[in-house]
Amino acid sequence: SKDSGKISSELGNKIPEVDKSEVGKSSEVGVSEDSGKIPSEVEKNSEVGVSKDSGKISSELGNKIPEVDKSGVGKSSEVETLHQSEKVNSEQANKIPEVGKSEVGNNSEVEILNQSGKINSELEKNSELGILEESEKVNSELDNKIPEADKSEVENNSEVAILEQQQKINSELENKYKSDYCFTGSFWKYPRDIMNFLEPDNLPFEFALYGYNWEKFEKFKKYNRGLLPYTDMPKVYASTKIVVDDANSVTKQWGSTNSRVFDAIISGALVVTNGELGNQESFDGLLPTYNSRESLENLLQEYLTNEELRLTKVAELQKIVEEKHTYKHRAQTVFTALREKMSNSFRIGIKIGVPDWKQAQEWGDYHYALAMKRQFEILGHSVRIDILPEWETPKAFGDDVAIVIRGLSRYQPKSYHINLMWNISHPDKVELAEYEEYDHIFVASYSYAEELQKQVKVPVQTLLQCTDQNLFYPDKEGYEEVGEILFVGNSRKVYRQIVKDAVEAGLKIDVYGTNWEKLLPSGYLKGEYIPNEILRRYYSKCSVLLNDHWDTMREKGFISNRLFDAAACGATIISDKISGLEKVFGDKIYTYNSREELPKVVANCLQQKSQNLGAKLELAKYIRENHSFEKRVKEILVTIEKLNEEKMLGKFIK
Repeated sequence: SKDSGKISSELGNKIPEVDKSEVGKSSEVGVSEDSGKIPSEVEKNSEVGVSKDSGKISSELGNKIPEVDKSGVGKSSEVETLHQSEKVNSEQANKIPEVGKSEVGNNSEVEILNQSGKINSELEKNSELGILEESEKVNSELDNKIPEADKSEVENNSEVAILEQQQKINSELENKYKSDYCFTGSFWKYPRDIMNFLEPDNLPFEFALYGYNWEKFEKFKKYNRGLLPYTDMPKVYASTKIVVDDANSVTKQWGSTNSRVFDAIISGALVVTNGELGNQESFDGLLPTYNSRESLENLLQEYLTNEELRLTKVAELQKIVEEKHTYKHRAQTVFTALREKMSNSFRIGIKIGVPDWKQAQEWGDYHYALAMKRQFEILGHSVRIDILPEWETPKAFGDDVAIVIRGLSRYQPKSYHINLMWNISHPDKVELAEYEEYDHIFVASYSYAEELQKQVKVPVQTLLQCTDQNLFYPDKEGYEEVGEILFVGNSRKVYRQIVKDAVEAGLKIDVYGTNWEKLLPSGYLKGEYIPNEILRRYYSKCSVLLNDHWDTMREKGFISNRLFDAAACGATIISDKISGLEKVFGDKIYTYNSREELPKVVANCLQQKSQNLGAKLELAKYIRENHSFEKRVKEILVTIEKLNEEKMLGKFIK
């Protein structure tokens, strides 16, 4: 109860606040006053009743009531409160007695005798008496506002929460962002629909505009509220009724829906949009849409004058957002795609014997590996090409697969990789024991694959060389001047047989390749290098293309990669004889047996050039469709996936 009288000025007596703190079960505080005892039975969840003297307390009350420190009161605890009374000025008859030591244990009592009455407090087990700091001096004519002790359920060890005046704060926030409709977005040089469709001066509703550069437009100046951090946007959307979505020209045609649409709807605002395609894809066309000034104004009028209609539409849209368009949904979509990608993709290192990167363009093995790399990557795999000095690179530790394009150099397979060898040349350089170090062997020869299968335990499979169908096809465009008879290939410091036979037979041939200077008579060498990107034009334009094989490749049936590339371009080809040639090319590749025979075969090809055009184009189509890197890479992947399953199963069993 409050004091019915006034407290006179310069009240010297400092009355300490008594904080309720962890009051145990069944505690009771009795408060009585001089004017009469006001009993207050306090059980569980005690209520403190405070009453004041009904009479006037004289000025300059000298007696100061000391602070009682907060102390834990449990079993056998003691509360000591020392108080030394001072002199009491006029009309103060009695001194406030000292509060002596009082042992407070189970059912202990703290008695504080006051001039106005006796305060009895019976504390149960584990109860605590909290007394806050001494209150400051009270100015004159104090309105005597003693705070009420709020009724609250206080359990053991509970904390007293101090609530702020939230209603006032909320009101201030609402006023700061309050509007009937708003737009959140910026102007970046390119026109937006709202610049022509929105005339806020003509509408009887409160409009708010947030973003960059709107102050440049006279009609928007007074509505521009400037920039806001993204963290404030939920307050903006919660404080308006309609958010105008102006999908910009860059994204609208693709059906991209701005995040403001989802954010505003979930915050309780209705969105009207000009993004019809995005609306159809994201909301099944349920968002109100506008495409003119009239349609926008009609939508604003309709929904801002019918709150029930607006709220119904918002609820319908919120359900869609909650079910389909949260960041949880997007994260799940990305995670699913990544999981599928990572579980079905491999990191692959392709090892080639190129001695350094400066020479890479001159090596057929490099272009071979590059074509493989492109096809693996199209299928979603990560591929790196390692030239000879990089075979032991630390980057390889993260690889799933090592594919060795076996030429002249030997690689040491690692146990933590799936190890594949594709032997495309120089079979005489590979010992049987080396094959056994791999998980699977591919051989670019029918006959040698069959031979190896009988000699080694590791699986051996025929995988012929092939062509890059994206680079090699009939193409007679371009400015290149190409001779009638053409040979493209490095000498490897050896006078290659078909070139030697042609020169000695008196045939005029154009030779392109390295290390021919000391071997060829003057006038035959036309260049050291033809870029792989335009090589098809040389093959397509020449009348006859010459091709040969290393002796060991010819003996073991390793069909040259050049045959696949040139055939894919529709070239007329003359080659030395090799096992397996007819199995791949039928009778479309011409062969010769001796130097004396070569000029006759060349003459025959030149004579039938125009007659064989259809057959050559048919062969070109067949090679590109059936002997491409696309086909070969898919065959390799079948083996990789099988080996990977076995590897995973082996780890599981272990």
